[in-house]
Amino acid sequence: MSVAIRQAAGATGGSLAAGVARHRGVLWAALTVVIWAAYPAVTRLGVTRTLAPEDLFALRFGISALLFVPYLAWRAAALQRDAWVKGIGLALCQGTLAGLVIAGLEWAPASHASALIQGVIPAWLLIAGAVFLGRRFRRRSAWGVTLIAAGVTALVASSSTALDGQILRGDVFFLLASLLACGYILQTRHFRLPPTAAAAFVAVYSAIGFLPWYVLSSGNPFAHAPASELILQTLYQGVLIGFVSFIALNRAIAALGCTKTSAFISAVPVLTAIIAIPVLGEQPPLVDCAALVLITLGVGLASRASQKEAPSLAP
Repeated sequence: MSVAIRQAAGATGGSLAAGVARHRGVLWAALTVVIWAAYPAVTRLGVTRTLAPEDLFALRFGISALLFVPYLAWRAAALQRDAWVKGIGLALCQGTLAGLVIAGLEWAPASHASALIQGVIPAWLLIAGAVFLGRRFRRRSAWGVTLIAAGVTALVASSSTALDGQILRGDVFFLLASLLACGYILQTRHFRLPPTAAAAFVAVYSAIGFLPWYVLSSGNPFAHAPASELILQTLYQGVLIGFVSFIALNRAIAALGCTKTSAFISAVPVLTAIIAIPVLGEQPPLVDCAALVLITLGVGLASRASQKEAPSLAP
């Protein structure tokens, strides 16, 4: 009798622990989504006021590099020697990606950034799998890519008909950034680097390559920016998007798995459009709203069809 009671108690305790883990995973996933969704709006707020794209780039990788250096020092002995060399390629890819995103947000709306980057990455991954690995498109994959392509076409067509051609230029930058993001994901999967180590290499190497030039060319950086804006961008670029979001994403995947986490990520484009309304006063036109819906549905289908790639939808 006592054995049965202990077994029942153990099963109950296990289910409770699993439930707590799931709830924590949901909180980590929600935190990731909020950080990623607000990033385009906060970044566009900075580059359309007093800060230049290179200022935000310096904050993004300068602060995150400082936060990741202790991790690399702690894991140095465990990492293979060639991992340090592989990190250079990751930094070139992700550093260029970040530069394109920040520069594009100087011209195009925040909602376009999330839609054309987060929304297009799953499609690029499926296409890369078909081209390089010979994987066949299943029905769900085909529908996902079709919906994403339709949404992207609608957004780009809307930008091309706008009076200001700079929006289209920003859209092109975002699409190039999404392609680089796909390349970054494929590299990390091929190199089999831990996600945190890959993020650390990107931050530290990008800072080493960019900050000396930035300091020498800027003279007195950030002297023209108000303290409140510097604090906001330092917190968001360097701490939240450059460090916390990677930790939160990894925790969410560990607790929920790839597929469930990707379901949360699919909400990023629509949530960005909602956040941009009060923060930037950007009211998306009807065509953009329809495109966002198509892309969101496509991301949901494409991410579930490519479960292995889903956890790497990094900004």
